Amino acid sequence: MVFDFDKNYIRAFGDTGNFKPTDVFVYGDRVYVTDSRNNKVNVYRKGFLNEIDYFPKVDKSDSGYLYQPTNLFVTKDKIYVSDFGDFKIKIYNHKGEFLNSIGSYGKGLGQFVRPKGIAVDSAANLFVVDAGFENVQVFNDEGKLLMFFGGSYKGPGDLWLPAKIMID
Repeated sequence: MVFDFDKNYIRAFGDTGNFKPTDVFVYGDRVYVTDSRNNKVNVYRKGFLNEIDYFPKVDKSDSGYLYQPTNLFVTKDKIYVSDFGDFKIKIYNHKGEFLNSIGSYGKGLGQFVRPKGIAVDSAANLFVVDAGFENVQVFNDEGKLLMFFGGSYKGPGDLWLPAKIMID
């Protein structure tokens, strides 16, 4: 749904019958929307909000397939998508071509149980919220784990069911 700055409803967009949007990211003249029901990221033209593309255009046997995309973050050259159903962060170029993934299923460092919110800082470090571990893991641009913070809530500094992260 689209609202103006005064929070007045303007319009809705997307497939009303078979669409489950879970995150949106505006970059340049594009609006990217994760669609967890249809295992893809829809790309719309900003202003017109007509769908102009989607990705990935691959089948389940391909590493770039999205099983349950939940969140995304777009930089000048990459699109990061958290794949809740495959326990990874998948990275694509602006053409929607799969480049790489970070993480795997598991309970160790660099692994995920419920990857959700993601963000990338100005040094290309990737921040990944894991709602299962209730922490945030930070990776460099080569996918190496740098650090993590948070943990199951017991007091200040811990997290309780985190879902999103923003970097300012």
